[in-house]
Amino acid sequence: MGAFVVAAAAFALAPVTANAITYDAVSSFSSGNPSGSWAYGTGAGSTGFVPFSTYSSTCFGQSGFACHSFGDYQGVGLNTTAGDVNPPGLSTVAIPNDELWLHPADGAGATDTVVTFLVSTTSTYSVSGLFQRLSNAASNGSGNGVLVSIYNGASLLYSSSALAGTPAAATQATFNFTQALAAGSTVSFVVNNNGNYQYDSTGLSASIAAVPEPAQWALMIGGFGVVGVTMRRRRSAAAAA
Repeated sequence: MGAFVVAAAAFALAPVTANAITYDAVSSFSSGNPSGSWAYGTGAGSTGFVPFSTYSSTCFGQSGFACHSFGDYQGVGLNTTAGDVNPPGLSTVAIPNDELWLHPADGAGATDTVVTFLVSTTSTYSVSGLFQRLSNAASNGSGNGVLVSIYNGASLLYSSSALAGTPAAATQATFNFTQALAAGSTVSFVVNNNGNYQYDSTGLSASIAAVPEPAQWALMIGGFGVVGVTMRRRRSAAAAA
């Protein structure tokens, strides 16, 4: 009987474990576009998304720096080396290996660089991470920074001007919130050129994880309680023997 109860408790825990999957933008980056639930492209905020059409494993001539791009510096890339890289075509930028590199295009209209996440299961999700200025401080006077935002479909979830103007290199705009998301909806992480695309290299790290529902927490707590009772009964039985 005890073995059956423990098995039932383990079964009760299974939905919580399944719902605890974390989707990470950095570790999911690959040559595919989309790459799993993630995609890379251009647009205007949350609208007009068009996936990038070109992929290179040596972006801007830099070994160990891969990117999806669409002409004139616009793209999303990842440094796959053990340290920072300074691509020849981006000499004022130190790109770390734990963030995606994003750069918007020049001009107005659909020139934002956008990383999207396609929601597969309706749930409440935790969304956390940061945008970071990657252009170095010596170049600050030649650009006006970027505006960053996050959307759920057309609904704005987060925006920041912390990277606008001439902030120092490594200035961050962090985010950490929970949001109900429906299956089939899209979360968009957006970097806007703020009117000038010079020195606009921006880092992005983003993690999205489902938050267990109250009923699942109850199952989990109840499951732990059943396991504890069963273990105490076994100890008592052993002592009596």
